[in-house]
Amino acid sequence: MKSKIKLALLITILFLGGVAAVMGVKVARTYFSGAAAGTAPQNVRILADKTSATITWQTDKNAMGVVEYGANQASLLLRALENTPTTSHRVVLSPLKPGTVYYFRIRVGDEVYDNNGLPYSFRTKSAAAAVSPTVAVTPVPTVAISPTAPTASSSGSLVTVCQAADFKKQFGGHNPAYDFDKNGVVNTQDWLLCLQKNKK
Repeated sequence: MKSKIKLALLITILFLGGVAAVMGVKVARTYFSGAAAGTAPQNVRILADKTSATITWQTDKNAMGVVEYGANQASLLLRALENTPTTSHRVVLSPLKPGTVYYFRIRVGDEVYDNNGLPYSFRTKSAAAAVSPTVAVTPVPTVAISPTAPTASSSGSLVTVCQAADFKKQFGGHNPAYDFDKNGVVNTQDWLLCLQKNKK
């Protein structure tokens, strides 16, 4: 009877020792790999543009992560590493191709974290076609000033040579006497100059 008790006690001790050994190995692996409890990524966010993507996440404890990524989810060969342990993680993936789907996972030590068994994914923005700006040229309208017969003031301030009827005869002509701005053409500008110069 005593031998059965001793045997049962020995089996129990061996069983508990085996469990403790397995747990000890797991704790040691976690400790040496740097993936201590509390380093699982939380709130993983992705901000992608045309040629890069910024991956951010948080952990409960300080850790250094590695983002393994690629354009083929079965082959995540590219890596982006953090430089220092932190609880607020930020890794930039660059250079990337525009308009391309990329896949990634986060590694902390020997532990790999993904999106429930599948890699996380994102698409970079497409490269917009370069558009040359169109400059609209609006023509400046030319306002033709039709001379009307000037009305003389009560003091008779205009001389007869600048009267519209007299001046209209010279429009389009080249009479130097009526070409007040000396540009070789008699026009409304000359009529206005005539009015100004001949005020009494």
